[in-house]
Amino acid sequence: MAVVRAGFALTAFAWIVDLLLAYGFGWVSISSLLLFQGLWISAITGSVLLNIGFLTTLDGIPLSRVGAANLISLGRVGLLPTLSSSILREDWSMATALYLILALSDVVDGIVARRRHEETRLGFVLDPIADVVFQVVVFASLFARDQITGLVLAAVVTRYGLLLLGSAALLLIRGRIWIKPTPFGRASGVVVGAVTVYLLTGPVLNWSPSSLRIAQGIVAALFAAGALHVLIIGWINFRRPGQAGYGDWRLWGVPLVRPETPKGSVPHNPTGDGPSDSKERR
Repeated sequence: MAVVRAGFALTAFAWIVDLLLAYGFGWVSISSLLLFQGLWISAITGSVLLNIGFLTTLDGIPLSRVGAANLISLGRVGLLPTLSSSILREDWSMATALYLILALSDVVDGIVARRRHEETRLGFVLDPIADVVFQVVVFASLFARDQITGLVLAAVVTRYGLLLLGSAALLLIRGRIWIKPTPFGRASGVVVGAVTVYLLTGPVLNWSPSSLRIAQGIVAALFAAGALHVLIIGWINFRRPGQAGYGDWRLWGVPLVRPETPKGSVPHNPTGDGPSDSKERR
């Protein structure tokens, strides 16, 4: 099956990356990383298999392969243990490089999907989930190495917790989500990415403590505002009257419906986060 083959290929690729980093940068005792990464990717593969019905075009035509765009998104999530390990090992140069590569992949997958005509329902669901997991893992790792305060991590977890719980509630109560990307979502995503790079490079470039505190304050304020943003959008969606032209999707048995999109267009990113909002969905 295509998903299983993709899982094996992703695991092999991640292990090769880990071994190259261990050899090139003197990482020791990476057996636990290799084991955890294998289990992590197996869990991702299993989740996709449980929702294999999403492996279709936006018009519902079944696909026999995962596609390059979805592989890039899966790779972004699959390599998160490597990024987290580089932060926990305080290998800040490598952590910064990995962060930039994985963050840019969030733009590249959309470009690939558009140019290769690989827009899929799987990509529509996978991409925003990958974004949430990516941000939470990065900031949790930074917190573990005292690079951010508990307040910053709490703001991150609160914002994404509200997003996930609110989305689940809307699906259960209304059976649909209608959230469009907003200027605030795009702008805050760009700023958070830039500030995260600043925090990652702080121990290497010796940024002043006051500037790092300001950077943390910016992140906390943006995620706190993002939490309020989620609540407002959730309330708007809860109050929105029924929309015509919805097609039925299901996620673990829960109905997930989307608006019909004009020919040549694609659905919006339901998170409303970051530069990826402007790209077309897979």
